[in-house]
Amino acid sequence: MSEPLYKFLNGREATHVPGFRYRLGQWREVEGPLVPCKNGLHLLRAEHLSRWSARDLFVAELDEEMAWIDAGDKIVCRRARIVEH
Repeated sequence: MSEPLYKFLNGREATHVPGFRYRLGQWREVEGPLVPCKNGLHLLRAEHLSRWSARDLFVAELDEEMAWIDAGDKIVCRRARIVEH
């Protein structure tokens, strides 16, 4: 996926999973079936940024070699990382 993707966080912590933290450049990965809003790492395309909000916005990457799905207003993936604040 060549387009830029984004991730909203509160500091470096996921907005809906307390204690799930990100570090710049470090890959995060989840197991189990990808289910929007339930399981997976959630990223945004630029056109969907206005639908979501949190304290901090990061540029993110997904690992295209791993599973991911387009869930309409978000991308849900197995493996991703934040690369720029």
